[in-house]
Amino acid sequence: MVSILNTASVPGVIILSALCDNVDVVTVILVSALGSTLSIFLIWGFSTSLPALVFFAITYGFFAGGFTATYAGAVKELRRVSTGADLGSIFGLLSAGRGIGNVICGPVSETLLGHESWDGKALFAYGSDYGPLIVFTGVSAALALTPWFTRRLHLT
Repeated sequence: MVSILNTASVPGVIILSALCDNVDVVTVILVSALGSTLSIFLIWGFSTSLPALVFFAITYGFFAGGFTATYAGAVKELRRVSTGADLGSIFGLLSAGRGIGNVICGPVSETLLGHESWDGKALFAYGSDYGPLIVFTGVSAALALTPWFTRRLHLT
């Protein structure tokens, strides 16, 4: 599954990078975040078979794996807003945030899998030991929709 997910991220990075060159970066973040969120809640959450999990790995890998393509567009946008911003520092902060997420995701996932099972309390994969992890991952992915909403509501 991990190999399938990683393989699907390659075209995701290429396509979302090309999209970043032609469309506002916030729109590309919306595409990546919405695709990731929907694949988590609708495909992983309702999966009951291996083919469904393979389909989830492909869609999630494409959308979530391609998210890093937005870094260059985000840096360009920050540079437009603040001409004195240091590109290296911005990329460093983005990478640091990603690194922190990579480090803490293991213990958080283990904690969510190790406790309160939703076995028999929900349907499909939500009713498995993975239920809490699915919801946590989906909510985390949905938080990436924030830039689009703040721009849409003219909060930035």
